[in-house]
Amino acid sequence: MNEDNYLKFKNSKEQKFLFLYSSFSDLSNFLLNIVKNDNSQTVVISDTISKALSFYKIAEQYISKDNIEIIHKNLNKTQIFSAYKNINSGKTKLIIGTKTAIFSPFSNLKTIIILDEESIYHKQYDQNPRYNVKDVAEYMANISKDLKLIYTSSSPSIETYNKNLEIINIKDNIKKELNIIFIEGDYIDTIKDNIEKAQELNKKVVIINNNRLHSSSIICNDCGYIEKCVKCNIPLKLDKNINKEVCKICGLEKDIISYCPVCKSTNIKFIGIGNQKIYQKLNEIYQNKKIKIIDKSIRQININEINSLDIIIGTDFLIKNYLAYINNIYSLILFSVDDYFIMPDFKSNEFMFRYIVNITNIAKEKNINKIYIKTKHKNDAILNYALSNDYLSFFQEEIKTRKLLNYPPFSIIIKLIIKDKNKKEYDKKIAKIKDILYNAQKIETLGENTKLNKNETHIIIKINKEEYNNLKDIIKNISKYALLDINPEFLIK
Repeated sequence: MNEDNYLKFKNSKEQKFLFLYSSFSDLSNFLLNIVKNDNSQTVVISDTISKALSFYKIAEQYISKDNIEIIHKNLNKTQIFSAYKNINSGKTKLIIGTKTAIFSPFSNLKTIIILDEESIYHKQYDQNPRYNVKDVAEYMANISKDLKLIYTSSSPSIETYNKNLEIINIKDNIKKELNIIFIEGDYIDTIKDNIEKAQELNKKVVIINNNRLHSSSIICNDCGYIEKCVKCNIPLKLDKNINKEVCKICGLEKDIISYCPVCKSTNIKFIGIGNQKIYQKLNEIYQNKKIKIIDKSIRQININEINSLDIIIGTDFLIKNYLAYINNIYSLILFSVDDYFIMPDFKSNEFMFRYIVNITNIAKEKNINKIYIKTKHKNDAILNYALSNDYLSFFQEEIKTRKLLNYPPFSIIIKLIIKDKNKKEYDKKIAKIKDILYNAQKIETLGENTKLNKNETHIIIKINKEEYNNLKDIIKNISKYALLDINPEFLIK
């Protein structure tokens, strides 16, 4: 099948492609077979350093080390200068890196490859310029018609799939059965059962939950009152490490209530499953087991240390950086699926589909045949499309919704970020922007969010795609008072 795909790609007159895959190693080998004998330059853009390094290790089997350079933020200035010198001289044929590698001083670039194009990490979102590496690659391809642009994905973004690019399907057609089990009763009993079975086989259990705190809500067990953030109007979570109620959006921290402010009851309950709670319960039961939480708060850990653990509790950070390299996993237990059903974002279905497909692909590649899922929505259509890896059905349903509600790819979303250390100037900027938006036609304001104790407000606007060019003068005027994040990965963050 790969020989046919290779010939299809080589003989195609198209400039832009979408490569669909299920196994990263299969994808890497296929791509390297394409570029190994090419005397021109190829740049491979990865969403993470760990994935770039994995691709580099495979590339060494095809191309001499002397002809490969790797670019990422952990290199020092001397290393980057040396790499740039080799790239500019033409000595380097293959450049592998994260998004900044797209700005390397190429001398003979003919191919751009974007690994996992759907990843949110291809977007620079926390400092200016807030660019998406895909937009840069598109621009480069549009001004150089002999430059090939290859997107790769196991679950493409709606926007990319909607471009109707030529598809090269290198997915493994061998059906690897996964045993999907929905957790119905006490989740601790399910975890204990898995730990005992894993122990018999000298394997480990991996628990994935994006709530890295203790509990997801604080409620009164008598009247049903829910503690919410005064700014964001979302439930506050309990962080046991600092013993505070916290808001994950604006960062608010406050003392834990001892009684209900509505009915004065002291019957306060902490509901929801957080990683601190899971760790606390398992640590009480299995004092002789090696248990660790792995999330973005962890400073340094290597894969050998992770592989020595018996029970691993992690967030998306674990999936992104380590899951593919963990050995001897008996089962995966997922707790975060229901988060996507309450996410205030038009991309929530896409995020859930991507989350499930990514995990199931890793499970198949690592021969993990049991995945446990804690959810109230086991009959949901999108969830079941993801579990069966039916992207086409998912896309057809999602694109109808996007068109009906006029969301991307049929419109452009812009996040206006207004901030100023001077409170008076900050208030002036907000007033000016609101005045512009009030008088502007064909610009829809979706909402706004103000950061607690900060002079910072985010306003989300939506513009029909066909009207965008006609409104550029208004957008330029707005940019005098706000930073613009065009098509942000998240509406609220």
